[in-house]
Formats: sequence, C-alpha cells, structure tokens
Amino acid sequence: MTVLRDITEIDNMLNALKQSESKFRAAIEFAANAVLLIAIDGTIIELNKAAKRFFSNQNPELGKPLSQLFMEKDYPRIADMFSELLQEHKKVLHVTVEQSAPYSHLQLSGSLVWDAAHQPQYFVLNVQNITALTNARLAAERATLAKSRFIANISHEIRTPLNAILGLSELIRARTQDAQTSDSASKIDHAAKQLLGMLNSILDFAKVESQKGRLIEEPFLLMDLVDTCKTLTEVQCQRKGLQFDYVVDREINPTLKGDPSKLKQVLLNLLSNAVKFTESGNVALKLKLVGQSQEHQRIEFSVEDTGIGIKAEEQEKLFDAFTQGDDSSARQYDGIGLGTRDCEA
Repeated sequence: MTVLRDITEIDNMLNALKQSESKFRAAIEFAANAVLLIAIDGTIIELNKAAKRFFSNQNPELGKPLSQLFMEKDYPRIADMFSELLQEHKKVLHVTVEQSAPYSHLQLSGSLVWDAAHQPQYFVLNVQNITALTNARLAAERATLAKSRFIANISHEIRTPLNAILGLSELIRARTQDAQTSDSASKIDHAAKQLLGMLNSILDFAKVESQKGRLIEEPFLLMDLVDTCKTLTEVQCQRKGLQFDYVVDREINPTLKGDPSKLKQVLLNLLSNAVKFTESGNVALKLKLVGQSQEHQRIEFSVEDTGIGIKAEEQEKLFDAFTQGDDSSARQYDGIGLGTRDCEA
C-alpha cells in the first residue's frame, strides 16, 4: 500500500522562512550602525560590515572576547549592562563609550534574546557613531563657558567704577546744603544701584552657566532666612504702599540643612518680581510642609501677589534668559529678565 502526502504547503513555508532569514541577515549585514551578537560568556559570535569598520583598529574576529574591542576603563560599564539585562530582564539598555579616532564616541544599545523556554541565548549590541554629535555638544559647551567667563569678567570690571559712583553720590548728599544738588545725587545713587542689581543678576547667571554655582549643604535656621527676606521685602513694599505677609507651617523643623544663600537668592528674586509687578494689594511668602520622612522634610516655598499675573502664552518662556513677559512689559518695568532664570538654575 502506498501513502501519498502533499507537502507543498510545508515546502513553501520552509522556503519562505529561508527567504525571510536571508533578508533579515542582509538587513543586519548592510545596516548603517554596527551590530554584534555576543554570547553569554562575552565572546563575539556575529558582526556586520559596519562593526568591522567601527572597530577596524581592534581587528574584530568571531570568537574573540568583546572586551578586546573597548578601552579598559569602559568595558566594566558594558559588562554591568549585560549583567543588568540578565538579572532584571530589561529590554534595552544604553552605554556611551570613548574610542580611538575616527569613531571617538560610540553609543551602545544592548538587548538580550531569550528562547521559548525563557533561557538567555545571546546579547544583541547595536553601536551608533555619535562622534559628530558629541563634538558639536562639547564645542557648544566650551563656547557657553567662554561667554560666561567673559560676562563675569566684564561685570566685575564695571562694578569697580560703579561702586565709586555710589560712594561719591553718598558723599555729595552728606556735604551739600543745596536741595537741587542733593536731589541730583539721589537720582545718581538710585540709577547706580539699579545698574548694580542688574550686574549682580548677570554674575549669578554667569556662575550658573559656567557650572560654578554649586549648592552647599550646611545647617541653617529657617526663621533667620525668613526674617531676612521679610526685612528686605517690606522695605520695597512700603515704597509702593503694599502689604507684606508671611506664613510658616508650624510642622516645619526650625533647623534645616541645605544652601541658605542660594535659597535666599531664589526667594528674594521671586519676592522682588512680585513687588515689581504689583501696584496695589499685597505680597506674601508662604512655607508649607508637603511631605516628610525620618530624615527629610519636603517644603513648598510659594510667593503670591495681587499683581498683573502672567498670560498663559507667556508662561512657556518664564525661565528664558534676558526675557520678560512681552515688549511692552519690558519697557514699563525695570530689569533684564534674569531673575526667574537664576531661580530655575
């Protein structure tokens, strides 16, 4: 007895599978990025043309340890990435490493292939050349640093004669008996102080841009900080007939740890802006405890006022440097648009 079976469909499926596998291998082989398949023990089991080009100085070969393709200082991070993929079943992890020219900076994206029984088979390492992008970023950072240093140096140079002007105007007011001369000296003093305040804002901005504005962690008394803000802000409020209020949550620890100078600078910037843009009513500083643990307290500092507010369309550029709400606002109110930028930084 003869049994015949039509295997045409199975044969077609096998041919389709072979074609699909061939197309997949061709896609990997001619991909722009380097692709390497790495055994669980860290040896290379497959690599495409781009990988051979990226690592031509290291002479990559099948069966060779992957560690020989990278600098000694970088490979531990790659090994850690593989370990994390095995332990935490992460889908994709990324590591950036340095390499010899012309591919000086590479971004590695690693993933792990599992079989049907959920056993690890091999790692897939996708390598992208980000040398041009990294060099452009570094050049931009160097340019920003040079600009910030220039601004800081110029600001320091301007402050010296400006302080002399302030001293002389004070001396004139103390010695003169003429009301007109005293009034002129007062106007000079006011203008010079405005300019000095702008220079201080520029210096703060330059410190942040040059990464010198680092936070200092030290113990400080909260009410000392609040009293300083209250004293300085009340003077400004009195000049405009405004009322100043402050509310401190009683649950907040009286002694905190942080950077009181930076915190004071941020609060005074915000309070000064509140006074500047408020013509009537009040300005308030509020401190509220919003969370805590055994060692930490999360405190919300808020500044409220009854001023003109900020239009919704202008809020996106609230923290942009050298920017105020709009051109009409910039003409009506003093300032150079660095207060909130310094607060964000």
